[in-house]
Amino acid sequence: MTSHRAAQRRNAIAGFRAEQRRLEELGLFPLATDAKKAIRAYHDEVLHDLDSSGARTGEGAEYPAHWGMRLAATAGLFVIVGIVLYMIDQSWAALSNWGRFVLATSIPLVFLFLSEVILSLGRSRYFSTLLAGLSAVAVCSMLVLLTRLFNQSPGPLILLVAGGYGAALGHRQQSIPLGSLALFAMGFGLGACLAVADGSTWDALPHRLEPFLLAGIGLFVVGAIKIKAIPPALAPMQCAWRISGLALAGLALIALGFEGTSLLPGLHTTLAKGWQLAAVLIFLALIITGYFARWRDLFYGGTHLSFLFIIVRLYHWIGADLSIGLKAVGALALVGLFMWLMSLLCRIYIRGRT
Repeated sequence: MTSHRAAQRRNAIAGFRAEQRRLEELGLFPLATDAKKAIRAYHDEVLHDLDSSGARTGEGAEYPAHWGMRLAATAGLFVIVGIVLYMIDQSWAALSNWGRFVLATSIPLVFLFLSEVILSLGRSRYFSTLLAGLSAVAVCSMLVLLTRLFNQSPGPLILLVAGGYGAALGHRQQSIPLGSLALFAMGFGLGACLAVADGSTWDALPHRLEPFLLAGIGLFVVGAIKIKAIPPALAPMQCAWRISGLALAGLALIALGFEGTSLLPGLHTTLAKGWQLAAVLIFLALIITGYFARWRDLFYGGTHLSFLFIIVRLYHWIGADLSIGLKAVGALALVGLFMWLMSLLCRIYIRGRT
């Protein structure tokens, strides 16, 4: 949400609360105590979301972009990128090594320049963030091309570097989605680097998932602690660190429930069952802690991970015996169940904040 829209929402909530007080004083707006608490909690939740998303009323107005315009611009941009990539592919073999080097390094800079131009014009941050994300993807592609150009094998260090670059752009754009995705890639790259630090190849990664769990925990800890050195404008971006950390650690914990994915010594079956039990207990602890501590990230993160854990285990147990049609129907049913469950939990969470 842009700062312009955030200011409108804040003003609307403040106006509603002021008018509600006046009507209550006149006896024209009788509400039960529970209803007033629920309305108050809902508005507090909305204001908290605005703070977490980095939307600020004093940053200067941005021009809001309609979703239709966003979709059209996004589709057009990817079409243009596809055409450019096709032209590069057709002429790549005819270029010299220096030409390839210049081309590979210039594309991320072009996207970065366009992103900064749109950001400086005060237009919708969506478009500048989109171009910043393309710049991060171009950096990853550039590193892959350069490693192959110099007869090297692409390694996990590429994800670590490109993810860090994207995270910096996400903080620059104050974009939690971009920052979360980039930090996830950076954490994945860090976990992969730790997993193959002894010189093993990429083939060993599926059997060494504990470093990914540690990397996710590290990301979450950085986002959870209060760091005074962080400027106030960047403080909401700590949410991106927590989201990426929960996602990476949770996915690693779910994957460790399969046999042969742990590097710990012991029987594969025993280790897998132990990690499955740990996942159940940890995800439930996240939900309970998030509910009673009023910590939204933990509550919803634990809920999403618990639902994903159930789906993965069910598919592992009975998925192979189902036909394609039953799998499609089951997938639609699970999506509907998930939407209903999230709506229910949202109401429970809001009531718990009263």
